[in-house]
Amino acid sequence: MRLGRNVIAAFIAYICALEGNPDARNLRGMRSQIASKANYDRALEIMQQNEGFYGVLQQLGTRCNGSGQGIASVRSVSTIHQHLDSPLISACTSTTSFDLWRYGPVA
Repeated sequence: MRLGRNVIAAFIAYICALEGNPDARNLRGMRSQIASKANYDRALEIMQQNEGFYGVLQQLGTRCNGSGQGIASVRSVSTIHQHLDSPLISACTSTTSFDLWRYGPVA
């Protein structure tokens, strides 16, 4: 359970801080990053190399790095909840009004 919380925390931070596509800065974008092994691995690599944000992304990325049944289980949960793809849920999770940068630059 702790691994699941770490993954969700890390990917929320990643999406808010580093996602370059504004249309993907939402829960659907986070889910697509976690569900795809290639996206997941690439996001962890980016987090671990990012020295900004007081090292928080590096720490979160390191906590989620690994392999085995735990990571596979966390990733599979994001793909099995097909109800999240329903039009109503999709509409609610495909947009965001959150803007990290309005709070000023973070070193």
